[in-house]
Amino acid sequence: MRHVALSVCIVLVVVVQVSARTWYIKADGSGDAATIQAGIDSSATGDTVLVGAGTYTGLGNRAIDFKGRDVLLVSEFGPQVTVIDCDGAANALRFVSGETAATVIQGITVMDGYSSGNGGAVLCLNSSPTMINCVIASSTSGHYGGGIYCNTSALTLIDCTFSGDSASLDGGGLCCSWSSPTITDCNFINNASGNHAAGLFCTNYSSPAITGCLFLDNSAPFGGGAIGCNYYSSPVIADCTMCGNSGGTGGALEAVDFSEPTLVNSIIVFNTTGCAVSCSMGQVEIQCCDIHGNAGGDWVGCISGQYGADGNFSADPLFCDLPGVDLAVQGCSPCLPGYHPDGYDCGGTIGAFGSGCGCDNAVQPSTWGGIKTQFKE
Repeated sequence: MRHVALSVCIVLVVVVQVSARTWYIKADGSGDAATIQAGIDSSATGDTVLVGAGTYTGLGNRAIDFKGRDVLLVSEFGPQVTVIDCDGAANALRFVSGETAATVIQGITVMDGYSSGNGGAVLCLNSSPTMINCVIASSTSGHYGGGIYCNTSALTLIDCTFSGDSASLDGGGLCCSWSSPTITDCNFINNASGNHAAGLFCTNYSSPAITGCLFLDNSAPFGGGAIGCNYYSSPVIADCTMCGNSGGTGGALEAVDFSEPTLVNSIIVFNTTGCAVSCSMGQVEIQCCDIHGNAGGDWVGCISGQYGADGNFSADPLFCDLPGVDLAVQGCSPCLPGYHPDGYDCGGTIGAFGSGCGCDNAVQPSTWGGIKTQFKE
């Protein structure tokens, strides 16, 4: 009889949990790494690159490439004192290697970014990073997205501000193509484009979710001053305020080329050129919106049939201090629950900010020029 010896091998697997590391970066280069890029290059998934107060310039502190790493890039003391200044030489941040929502940028100002193509400050291709409490300012692109350009991406923006950005073509603040970013509680202020949509431009089947945002004093010679949509784009715009914008056709919003945006619980008032909303081979569905005081007309053109239906109305929203750019509303505003002029229940506040003052201290301006002057001082 053959005897077979059976050897039993027991493999002991030891799991060692490695703690994520924090890489501290200083503006003078004396931190754990000399530049922000060096800090990211040194990091691993789950690490934090902590940026101290100061202004970061030069190579290694612009055109920062995350190279697919899921890391947290966060300022120590917030965007007011933590600035990436590209000095007009390049964009600041690049997400081009499939970064996920776990790649987070928080509390940083990016300014004076530049691209001869797309994405003056931030370029996002086939990636889905998250940006929180960031400022994108004074950045320029030769084509699309003076502030941010995202293509085939699911970018998330929370509590961010686009200010003074410009694009030679479309989307002075943000341009999204083949993308559906989530944009929550963001401000688009004083952005410009040479063509369509100064604040936000969505094209090529893009359907961003835009909630609780302010669009103020953006300008484009054609299209929509605040938001432009073309080529089958269908954004959902909810709880937003659009004021003082200037567009060639739609002071606030334009829908063309089979686009179908939806407007819910939003304020569109005092836009300075163009009618409030314009359409060309597109349509806009509107519910519980206050559209009032727009230079080229309010409930006119493609939205004329929606006035008085589904809670839509036209009335002064009674901002607390429009010249001082306090766009919260008085406690008796028609945009608050219980004060709707037709008694309609809109399920909550209309506009981005809710109640911020009593009923007797509002100052109503005679012209938008006065508002702009005070804002830019």
